[in-house]
Amino acid sequence: MLCIKQIAASFIFLSMLAVSYIILPSILKSIHIQKPRKFHNKTLFRELRSPQSFSLDDHHSNLDIDLEVNYLYAILTVDEPVDIYAVATISPELFPNIKNIVIGFDAAQPYPLPSEENGIIKRPGMDLIKTQNNTMIGTTRISWPIEGKYKANFGIEFMNGNQIPTQHSVDIFIVDSKSETISMETNRALLALSIAGYFLGFVNAIKIIIDLWTAQ
Repeated sequence: MLCIKQIAASFIFLSMLAVSYIILPSILKSIHIQKPRKFHNKTLFRELRSPQSFSLDDHHSNLDIDLEVNYLYAILTVDEPVDIYAVATISPELFPNIKNIVIGFDAAQPYPLPSEENGIIKRPGMDLIKTQNNTMIGTTRISWPIEGKYKANFGIEFMNGNQIPTQHSVDIFIVDSKSETISMETNRALLALSIAGYFLGFVNAIKIIIDLWTAQ
């Protein structure tokens, strides 16, 4: 039969498991929020011959624009930088006819803030550059000064001078208020203390359990 000390050790062990079951999910969730976020958003277009235009499509597309989006944290907040890498994959028959693809972002601003270089004000967007293998690429770093939901806008120009009316994506970017950034900074400090306190308590609890269980 178990002695009183072994019963106490068993009780402490079960209590430790219960506390871990409650605390660990919160710690893991907090760690996830602090991590950088990277995701892809793909917009598919299908060329319409008559009249010449593009329509959004989910299959049989001949122009696919993939945006790779990178945040500093899992949550995007006001004035935080967003790095975007765009790749447009174009069908071989359409590629020679495309002159330019311009991507803009609703209400965005360049990051860092706009500066004037050689009399030209930088704008928050990108002009895609033609490469080999029927692709066009571009990069930009932007931020949003106001919280809200925002889209990407695609402008397409043909070699013959024709232009397609601006196409809009679905809402891609959800920008939270600056208070979320302050909250994350506070949570980071609390997270470090919570992790340190949890493991210190865990080690001490294990020591107590071993001492009680092996006590004569």
